[in-house]
Amino acid sequence: MINDLQPNSHILKGIFVFNSTDEFLFKFDGIVEAKKALNISHETIKLYLDTGKVFNDYLFYSHRVPPAVFLDFSFL
Repeated sequence: MINDLQPNSHILKGIFVFNSTDEFLFKFDGIVEAKKALNISHETIKLYLDTGKVFNDYLFYSHRVPPAVFLDFSFL
């Protein structure tokens, strides 16, 4: 089973960083890259990823557009 996982070890999850007002700041190719650049622990980024919670004025998402920015079509 471990041999099956190894070929996919290069797959990275993009990390998109916004400020607390949903302005895009940075895009990183993975948590390791983000933690080095921002000097924030791997566990902290994972804890806040896709939660909408602010850490040191940063929001972390695995998608380019944070959920608050998605269009609201409820008025239709």
